[in-house]
Amino acid sequence: MLTRGFLAPLLAAAVALSGLAVFLRLLRPDLALLNDPIVVGGAATALLLAAAAAFVLARPAPGDRQALDDALARAETSEAALAHAADLVTHVLDAVEAPVFIKDRDRRFVLVNKAFCDYVGRPREELRGQRRDDLFLADGAAPGQEIVTGRDGTQHAVLAENAIFAGDDVVVGLVTDITDRRRGEDALQLAASVFEHSAEGIMVTDAANRIVRVNRAFCEISGYTAEELIGRGPSMLASGQHGPDFYGALWRRLAEEGHWEGEVINRRKGGAAAAEWLSISAVGDDRGRAHRYVAIYGEITERKAGEVRTRYLAQHDVLTGLVNRNLLGDRLNGAVLQAQRGGRRVALLTIDLDRFRPINDRLGHLAGDHLLRAVGRRLVGAVRRIDTVARLGGDRFGIVLLGIHGAADAALVADRLIGRLEAPFELDGQAVQLSASVGITLDDESGNDVEALLAASEAAMRRAKQAGGMVYAFSAAKSPALAEAPAA
Repeated sequence: MLTRGFLAPLLAAAVALSGLAVFLRLLRPDLALLNDPIVVGGAATALLLAAAAAFVLARPAPGDRQALDDALARAETSEAALAHAADLVTHVLDAVEAPVFIKDRDRRFVLVNKAFCDYVGRPREELRGQRRDDLFLADGAAPGQEIVTGRDGTQHAVLAENAIFAGDDVVVGLVTDITDRRRGEDALQLAASVFEHSAEGIMVTDAANRIVRVNRAFCEISGYTAEELIGRGPSMLASGQHGPDFYGALWRRLAEEGHWEGEVINRRKGGAAAAEWLSISAVGDDRGRAHRYVAIYGEITERKAGEVRTRYLAQHDVLTGLVNRNLLGDRLNGAVLQAQRGGRRVALLTIDLDRFRPINDRLGHLAGDHLLRAVGRRLVGAVRRIDTVARLGGDRFGIVLLGIHGAADAALVADRLIGRLEAPFELDGQAVQLSASVGITLDDESGNDVEALLAASEAAMRRAKQAGGMVYAFSAAKSPALAEAPAA
């Protein structure tokens, strides 16, 4: 016959097993929730309480009551231990600076640390039970990356699935903020795009001044392919028009200031010279030592040609190609200064064509232009290479004579000019004849002022014209006032 002392534990065991069976039935056959420490702790507590109830129903004997008390004490101790363990885990996770999360089998957040709450700007209670999609947006993120949106609306690029542990029923992971890295990647992509699509040629060299990278524009400017350039020195582009002093000054400036820019003449692949505007910058390493040089080349050959053309047009007569009044004044000024130091004289001659207007009216402006160009060629052929012949406007010309002894030399040149211009010109099969009036002034007159010299020479020319032409006149009273040119 069973005694109460034997029946009590038997009933307790039966109740406990019944409770366990019901609990396991609720958990489904895969026992997935056994990995959840909170669930396991609750189950253990429930089983202990079931055992205690069985002991009460069995009306244990006085000796068994002590066993029941001990069981209840152990249950309370186990529950407290589980709560303490959960509290300890929370504190440990909160001590981690990186955002940490724990998700259940449904991928809902069951536990997050303080850093995670601060990161998304939401309290722990609000986050528990939410899914990943409530916080992370895949739109706009690269593969393996996501976007997290905080309560304040700010967005950060993250690696949200950087799992420390991933099982069927739980995922423990870190949220890694890669916003700065994404910005850096975007900046690198932008820089690479700018590098490749820049209209200016770009060349990068290493510390040994060996080419490590060039862009498409540089290849187009130089005529070389990237394969032909990489690994070689920029000296392969040298045209030979810059000496060692030029390059020495360039490298000294780079060493002292980290930058140099200026105009260079380089050689293209086919050997043709190209004018380029070069800008070089030194790129330092962590210790401040230059380990890269970035050179930007701007093609200015056409621009230089345009500048030369513009400067030429500003200083020359378009019709005849002779220098104009402005450049004549500059050369006259330089000649006067040089004459003062050298003891020689400078003379300015102003020449006016006496019969040009009737010819121009009779034969037309096109014929008149041909006649003016022919006059310019004869004047250039009548003086030395060091002298300057200019067209002052209309049918008026000017000549600067350098290094003469005085008025007699100027008079001889004036005689020769008048004689040359009296020889017939042929225009469209017709012979036409001109005559000229010449005014002469010397550099020591009118205070050596260029404008005063020009005015004095023109005044002398008008005096010669008023005298009937085919003569020259001096501007100073001490010089012969008028002199007829010798007969042709």
